[in-house]
Amino acid sequence: MDGNLTFSLETSNVPFIIDPLTGDVLVNRLIDYESMRDQKYFNLTLRIEDAGPGTLRTATMMLQVHVMDADDNDPAFVYSGCFAHNNICAWPKYTGALQLKKNDVIKVYPVPNKVNGYVSINAVDGDADIGNEIVFSIASTIPPGQESNFKVETVKSAVGKEYTANVISLVDQNLNEGFEIFLKAEEKSENKRYNIAMILFTTTAGATSAQQQQQDSSSSNSTRVEDYSSLEIALIIVVSILAAFLFSMIVGVVIFSCLRRKSSDRESFSTSM
Repeated sequence: MDGNLTFSLETSNVPFIIDPLTGDVLVNRLIDYESMRDQKYFNLTLRIEDAGPGTLRTATMMLQVHVMDADDNDPAFVYSGCFAHNNICAWPKYTGALQLKKNDVIKVYPVPNKVNGYVSINAVDGDADIGNEIVFSIASTIPPGQESNFKVETVKSAVGKEYTANVISLVDQNLNEGFEIFLKAEEKSENKRYNIAMILFTTTAGATSAQQQQQDSSSSNSTRVEDYSSLEIALIIVVSILAAFLFSMIVGVVIFSCLRRKSSDRESFSTSM
């Protein structure tokens, strides 16, 4: 060989290119470790050409590139039936009952509820092969300022890499409809990546998806008197009375006009006679 070498990549449809002069293999697009499933490596075939005077010499070699996991994904809440994206629950949400007892672990139900029962709140590191430890805490509540009424215990699963959050009420509580807890799952790492799940407290907690749809349909098709305040009811009554009065006035004016026209017609007829 005279040193006039050219490098090329014979393997197609891979996220790599090769520098034809130096032979450096470079990544040319994003490689998502989690989407590679079981095979976490690429087999590449490299070709080397020596374009010497009068003779072209070639050689090939195999190169196996292994992909390592990186800390680039947030923790993921996991439960059956959730709205999933890339096998991770998107917009994780649970519901709970309005009445809570002191020192009891809050029972929560997944949204949508396809299991017909309460579940544990579980989360894992989004980077499966790294498996950072997960710690839960209450990020905030709506209405705000109620965080001190709750505490969260983090429990490591005996099997697998899941962590469970036990949300505990520190006092007896009768929550208002629509009260919310925002639960934070944070990985113990330099990046401190985290994810948030919502717990909505409602009278319909635990309803299955079919039951919830039926209730929503019934609610949308009926309006109850108790949905209105006293002021709204009074305004409705006043408006109804005014509308009836105006209608009566209009009818009276129309009748008066008709009678007056008839009277004028009679006078005209008498004059002509």
